[in-house]
This record gives sequence, structure tokens and C-alpha cells, in this order.
Amino acid sequence: MIVVSKTFTTQETLLNARSVRAWLTESLGSDAVIGAHLAAVTANTQLARDFGIAEARIFPFWDWVGGRYSLWSAVGLPLALAVGADNFEQLLSGARTMDEHFRAAPLERNMPVILALLGVWYNDFFGAASHAILPYDESLALLPAYLQQLDMESSGKRVTRDGEPVDYDTGAVIWGAAGTDAQHSFFQLLHQGTRLIPADFIAACQPHHALGRHHEVLMANFFAQTAALMNGAPAAGSAHNAFPGNRPTNSILVEKLTPHALGLLLALYEHKVFVQNTIWGVNAFDQPGVELGKRLANRILPELAGGDPVSAKYDDIKKKFTEKIGAHFALYKFDEKDSESEIGKAIEFLNNDAETDGIMIQIPIPKKFDRNKLIGKISPAKDVDGLRFCAGLESKFKPPVVLSILEAIRRSGMIDCRALEHPMARNDKGLKVALIGHGFLVGAPLARALSELEDRSSKIGELKIF
Repeated sequence: MIVVSKTFTTQETLLNARSVRAWLTESLGSDAVIGAHLAAVTANTQLARDFGIAEARIFPFWDWVGGRYSLWSAVGLPLALAVGADNFEQLLSGARTMDEHFRAAPLERNMPVILALLGVWYNDFFGAASHAILPYDESLALLPAYLQQLDMESSGKRVTRDGEPVDYDTGAVIWGAAGTDAQHSFFQLLHQGTRLIPADFIAACQPHHALGRHHEVLMANFFAQTAALMNGAPAAGSAHNAFPGNRPTNSILVEKLTPHALGLLLALYEHKVFVQNTIWGVNAFDQPGVELGKRLANRILPELAGGDPVSAKYDDIKKKFTEKIGAHFALYKFDEKDSESEIGKAIEFLNNDAETDGIMIQIPIPKKFDRNKLIGKISPAKDVDGLRFCAGLESKFKPPVVLSILEAIRRSGMIDCRALEHPMARNDKGLKVALIGHGFLVGAPLARALSELEDRSSKIGELKIF
């Protein structure tokens, strides 16, 4: 089993992985035996190790690689195993060829640029709200679904990179199917419907088979459909038989559908999406809309299992300690009535909460609780113990001092978010950390918070006021 997960926290992926691991354990016996059957591809190698996957069987990739752009990284490992290393190298070679074309070709002959300009043209000036992908090759039947994520997750934005609302349409709805099926179903809408729907027709000039005239018939239909959409036809005896024509299509041909050609195609669309989003001024490389559903699912799941409404209770924790300013950091405060299982529920909720980058436990921990056991419940990806924090300070602290500073800040209730975008707002693991609600204490509020530390003040280190 190869577990492919960038963060190694995606709920569905890990649920499947745990189910397979349980089946392997039941079938093969000890963890030592099943280890030979597990591998991972991830940007979070620590969580993969915690899952029980040996270091030598973890294939890392960069945390800045988005899922929909990750095929070319170690994420392509399952594909390489399926088609062979030589074919995977050809796929990469094809993508590189398109990369070089995109970088060097003049704009008037640059395929990604031309496709992107046509996309913007029909979307924003002709009101074309959708775009069809129609491959005339059954091997590419899943290409429309692949391009749906690439395009719609990248382009489905309503604000610019600067956070300003757009006053024009951005991403189109991407859909489609293999052309041989589609022309007998929804092509009716393309030819005579009231909506303008641009379409990309994709085909290979040479087939993979030698079945008589099959490929000639396929290509005859390919060219016939694009010609009919372009030219239309006058009414023949009845208005029902009129075809208006002037329906835009792009015909994209490869000599033969090889791994190299597939790499060309996929990179072509990646660069097209990038150019479109550059013109629209939106960020092609984030997907906050996707994360919202994940957060809600993590809140709802414990409630479906019965018991108290977890989401309402622990939303209150986040409101109290993060002021709802992005909620990247959560501090669990003990209540006299808390049980260890109750705290475990809170930590589990925050572990699964996509908004929460870091978790800490309030100090001092009541004597009735096992500190190590509680800390052990925190996901290693979110355990802030030992990380370097900047609260108007530039220094590395030992964990107890860090916790003391944070506790003093919590008690002071004073926060200044103006320094949020300062480079030091990121810890050593690259996560943006909120100290009781994103940001830093600065100036006088910082001095007041630090004065609460009294005898600890000599251990704080060099102050740096922003």
C-alpha cells in the first residue's frame, strides 16, 4: 500500500489507510511484517513515521506543491509503478517540452497563452459559463475529470490576490466525456442549444491498434463535429433543422497518444490555467473553498457518533482563545469539571481542524492528569512544544519558557495584530502561528505582559520590538 497525502491528515485518505493496515495486520500478523507492505508519499514525513512507515519507504515532496500540480513529483510513484519507469520518464519529458515551449515561444504562437486568451475571451466577453473537454480517444476518458480539478479548483475565486472582489467572471465550469459517447448524447445542446459552450476536441492522428478503418471513422466524426459547430447548416424544411453554427472549438491533435504526448497535454492545460488566472488576477495555487467542507465534516463527524455536540463546545474554545482571527493556534484551558476523556475529545477535534496549525495545553497542568499522556494525544504536526515562537521577541527558548510567555500573554488579554504579515510570523516549520489570535504583542502591551513573568524575565533573551 502506498499512502499518498501531502499533509498526512486528510480524513478520507487516512481512514482508507488505517483500514488497509488493519486488514494487513489481521492477515499477516505483526507490525514488523506489514512494514514491508507500506510506503508513503508526503510532505509531512513525521506523521508518516508515526503511522508506522519506515523512513526508507517514505518519498517526500515539497510542501509548496499543490495536489493538482503534483503528478510530476513523488506523487507520481504509483503511476511510475503501473506504467514503468521508462514510460514515466517519457511523461516527464513531454511536460518539460511544453514547459520550454511556454517559456520561449512568442505569444502569437504560444499554445498555453492562446488557449488562455480564448478562455478569457469567451468567458468574460461572451458569457460562456462552461467549457467542454471532448477527447476522441477512450484512453483519455478520464481527462475531463482530471481537468475539472486543475481548472475549477485553481480558477474558482471571487477575489484577487490582493483580496479585492472581482467584478467579472473568472473560472468556467469544466465538463465533458469521450467524444464517441458524447456526440450521441449532449452534443445536441452544443449544436442547437441557447448557451454558447466552447469546447476542446482532442485526438491522436495514429491509433494504438490495427482494426481496419476504425480510426478513420473516428477521425471523420472528429472533424465533422467541429466543422458542423463552426459552420452550422440552414433550415432544411423546418426551423427545427436549423443549425446556427459559429460555436467555438479548439482542435488539439497529437501524432500518437504516447506518454510523451500525454505529458505535453497535461502541461499545456496547467500553463493555460496559470495564464488565465494571471489575467484575472486570482491565485491559481490555493483552494480555501475546498477546506471549508473539510472543516465542517470534522466538526460533524463526532456528532454523528453520538454524545454531546462537539462542534458547538469546541467552537467556543476557539472563540475564547483565538478571537476568530484565522484560528491558527488553539490553547486548551482546563476546567475543574474536565475529565481526561473530555480533554481527549477537544484535542482530537483540534487535531482534525484544518484551521488549527498549533495546539498547546495550558500550564500548569492539574496534578490529577498525566501530562505526558495528554501531550501525547496532540498530533505531532500540531504540537507546538519546542517550536520557536516570536511574540515581539527574537530568540530561541526552551519549551517551558515558551509556554510561560504564552500563558502570560493569555492572561494579559492584550494582542496587536498589526505585525501579522511580518516574516517572523512563521515558526521554524513554516506554519503561521497565532498567539491567542494571530500576531504579536508590541511595544507597551509586550512590556506589561513580560512584567508578569518577573523572575523569569532574565531567561527571556534579547527583545526585538517591531
